[in-house]
Amino acid sequence: MRKRVFFAVLACLLCMSFAAAGVTVFAQKEYAMNFAGVTSEEEDGYVYHNYYINENDWLIGSEIVRPSYSDTKEQEYIFFSDTTETSVFGPRAKFSDFICRFNIDMEDLAGVTGAAIGLSFNRSQLFTRPSAADGVFFMDTEDGTVVRATGGSMDVATVGRFWLQYEEEGAVDLWKGDVSLDVMVVKHGDTARVYFAPEGDAEGLRVCRAVISGVSGSGYVAVAGYAGASFYLDSMVVTPLSYAEEQAASVQGAAAKSGDVYAAGHGGAVLSEKSFTDTYLAADIRVTAGSSFLLRFGNTFVNFAADGTVSGKGLLLVSGGKVDFSAFAAGAAVRLFAVGKEVFVEADTGSGFAQVARFTALTPLQAGTAGVEAGADASLIVSGFGVLDLAGTIEIEAHDYDPETDIAPVHEKELSFNEYYGLT
Repeated sequence: MRKRVFFAVLACLLCMSFAAAGVTVFAQKEYAMNFAGVTSEEEDGYVYHNYYINENDWLIGSEIVRPSYSDTKEQEYIFFSDTTETSVFGPRAKFSDFICRFNIDMEDLAGVTGAAIGLSFNRSQLFTRPSAADGVFFMDTEDGTVVRATGGSMDVATVGRFWLQYEEEGAVDLWKGDVSLDVMVVKHGDTARVYFAPEGDAEGLRVCRAVISGVSGSGYVAVAGYAGASFYLDSMVVTPLSYAEEQAASVQGAAAKSGDVYAAGHGGAVLSEKSFTDTYLAADIRVTAGSSFLLRFGNTFVNFAADGTVSGKGLLLVSGGKVDFSAFAAGAAVRLFAVGKEVFVEADTGSGFAQVARFTALTPLQAGTAGVEAGADASLIVSGFGVLDLAGTIEIEAHDYDPETDIAPVHEKELSFNEYYGLT
C-alpha cells in the first residue's frame, strides 16, 4: 500500500516538473466526468459527503459553482454563472484529434444577448480566451440561437462564421424553454464535425449538423461560456483518437497476433471485441500479397482494390472513391468514421491524412464489430489497430475519491507560471 501511494505521489511530482520545465503533456487516456463522484470524511461519528472532482486532472475556471452534496436531491453537475472568458472546464492535458461529448442543461435560465456556450479547443494555454481559439458555440441573439465557429470555416455558416440556425425548421433555442442539449464534436486533422440534438433524441444526434475546416493543431479542450452565459454542465467526456489502440481486439479466420502486430490473409480479419453502431476505425495496413482489403463495420464494409477504387456495400459514393493502392505495399494508415448514414474514409500515403471517399448509407448503419479483413487473395500486416464508439452519448462511471490513488489537489497558487497558464 505504501509503495502504491509513493509511486502515485512520485508520478504527480514528475508531471509537475515536466510542466514547469515546459514539456507539453498530451492526453494518453480518456477523460470522463459525470459529476457524481463523492468524497467522504468522518468526524465525531458523522460521515460528511461532498462531490469530488480530481483537480489534478480537471481545470475548473472562474464563475463555476459546485453544488453541495444532498442525501435527498441529486445535484450531479457544475453551474456556470454569469460567465467570463476564463469560465472553462476541461482536462489538464492537450489533445490533437479527439471526440468530445457533453451535455448542457439550461433549466429555464434567462439568456443575455451575445452570451455563448460551447466547446473551445486547440487552446495553447489553460486560460486561452475561448473567443481567441478554435471552437463552436451556441450564441444568444434577439432572433434566436446562432451557432458560431470561433476559428476555421464552417460549411453551413450564413454570415461569416455564424450559422443563423434559428432560421431553420426544428432549430434548437437554448434560451427559450427548459432545454437540455447533447453535443458531440469529432476533431480530426484540420476538420471538426459537430453533432447536437435535444437530450433523448438519439437519432437526431447521429446527424452531422456542421463541418468546420481549417482547425488543424492541438491544445487544451474545454466546455466554456462567456459574455454572461449561465448554464449547467451535466457531463463531459474527451477521448483522444489514439485511445482507440488501447481497446481490445480479436482475430477471425486466417489471422494471428504477435505483440501489437497482426497478420491476416485470405479472408482473415482483425476485429473489435465490442459491437458498435457508429464507429471510428484506424489501422496501418501493409499489403504483402494480393489485390484488396476491407474495412468492415456493422453490417457493411468499404473495399480498397488494386485498381485504386474505394467502394462500399450498401453505400452511395458522394465524393472521391480513388486511392493510390501501391502505397499500401510499403504500409499506409487509414481511418474510417461512420455516424448515422454518413461514412467517410481517410488515408495517409505520406503527406498526412486526406479524405479518399465519402459515402451515404442507403439504410441506417447497424450494430456490429469493426475491423480490417484481407481480400480472398491477399495477405496483410496490420498495426496501429484501434476502434472507438462514435455514439453521441456514452455511459460514464463515477469516480469517488480514493485515498490510495488520488493525491490532494495542487491548487492554482501552488503552480508555477508555466503550469498555471499551460505554457509549453
